[in-house]
Amino acid sequence: MTRPWFVLLVAALLCARCVPPVTHTAPLAPTDTVEILEPLEGTIYPRDMAPPLFEWRGPDQNETPWLVEIRLPKGPPLRREVPAATWQPDPGLWEHIKQKATGAPVTLCISQTGGPSHPGIAPSTRRFFISDHAVEASILYRQLPLPYQISQNYLRRITWKLGAVADGSPPKTVMTNQPVCSGCHQTSTDGRLLAMEMNIKGDGGAHWVKPVASTMEVTETDTMSWSHYPTPPFLPDTRGSFAKLSPTGRFMVSPVNEISFMVLTGDAAYSQLFFPTFGFLGIYHRQTKTFAPLKGAQDWDYAHTDPSWYPDESALLFARAETKNAYHPDLGNIRTLTSAQGIQALNQTFPVRFDICRLPFEGGKGGTATPLPGASHNGMSNYFARVSPDGNWVVFTQSRSGLMLQPDSTLYIVPAAGGAARKLTCNRPGMNSWHAWSPNGRWLVFASKSRTMATELFLTHINNDGTDSPAIRLHRFSHPTMAANIPEFVPFKPEAIDTIGLK
Repeated sequence: MTRPWFVLLVAALLCARCVPPVTHTAPLAPTDTVEILEPLEGTIYPRDMAPPLFEWRGPDQNETPWLVEIRLPKGPPLRREVPAATWQPDPGLWEHIKQKATGAPVTLCISQTGGPSHPGIAPSTRRFFISDHAVEASILYRQLPLPYQISQNYLRRITWKLGAVADGSPPKTVMTNQPVCSGCHQTSTDGRLLAMEMNIKGDGGAHWVKPVASTMEVTETDTMSWSHYPTPPFLPDTRGSFAKLSPTGRFMVSPVNEISFMVLTGDAAYSQLFFPTFGFLGIYHRQTKTFAPLKGAQDWDYAHTDPSWYPDESALLFARAETKNAYHPDLGNIRTLTSAQGIQALNQTFPVRFDICRLPFEGGKGGTATPLPGASHNGMSNYFARVSPDGNWVVFTQSRSGLMLQPDSTLYIVPAAGGAARKLTCNRPGMNSWHAWSPNGRWLVFASKSRTMATELFLTHINNDGTDSPAIRLHRFSHPTMAANIPEFVPFKPEAIDTIGLK
């Protein structure tokens, strides 16, 4: 068959000019981008923080290598080629970065070069800062498996961890394999005393206070019991949930004669609905070993809960809601309920809204409770108020309903005297709660479910004016199957405590 004349002409021209056939054009423009997971834009790292973990992801995680570039305020950029979508600077390099970052941003750039069959991926950048402020404290927190259960086997799996952001190794276990429940804990301001709520020998109101030591063996002499608080015949014994040691260690304050509502849900991530439906606040004088009611927190129409001290012990904050005893099927037989429903449906069936109130302490005399403007009467539930060490700010949790473990719980900040509340920048998607201030008032630790159904710990920097930064995920404090919660800063190094146990 004779070829068309124009085909022969093209072939002749190509041959005459010795032009090879075109097999490809200029490189294609990048079609995808890298998503940097950690850090977030504008993150501020503590001066004393160990090397963080930078994380990212691209459209094809199997493509390697990745190029990490650190652009410092001065000097040439630092480049590292890494085989996976995570990178942790070695300690020497991280110290170099911290020394060079003096008030100016550091830029992290992540890129990847595609092979001949894969177009390039557009690089992504994030700026972060190194603060002049160190944390200078450790974090004592609890790790527990999900979902929450009520059994001795479950309780024995709960572990207590103690670690510092300055350490390059994971926090150490200081207490585990205990057959009893343990919860809220605090230290005195000077760090000499540690207090913890713990069910000892079947006493749900037990609370121990003990000097901090390398080996802490808790005995009956270290323990007081809120169940000894005077109880009218028609009210339950006090359990002391949310009890708090005062900054000087002279007093303890706690909900007393409380009635609580608890439902175990069918949702592993939000495995319980819990809030008090009634209760007062009471005081324990540690020197005289005597109890007393707290004037201003004894209203029979309300549930008073979760007290929190001002740093100078001049006043308290607490959460207050109208009594919800009607939610109990039988007030004479309070039991934990179970439900296949999730937390959202249970919130609609059992709504509750708390306001934060301020109460003068006056050495235990109390006074008149007043709702805190900005954290009360706003159509939301406000709780877990924590006063900054300088007494200027209050960070609290807000959600549409409930008291704890709420999917929409969000951190807000308000002046300690009340005012316009502002949503914190550090909030991650998902639950944000269980927060605590560092002793120097520059850092806030909190728990969030933004990355997994198990809560993890995050850290944010807070300026004098209450402005905070995007949160840092404390990856060394995380566990793949355990939830981290109720973190508290303690003003000593992790070496101060090796073990805590019941004797």
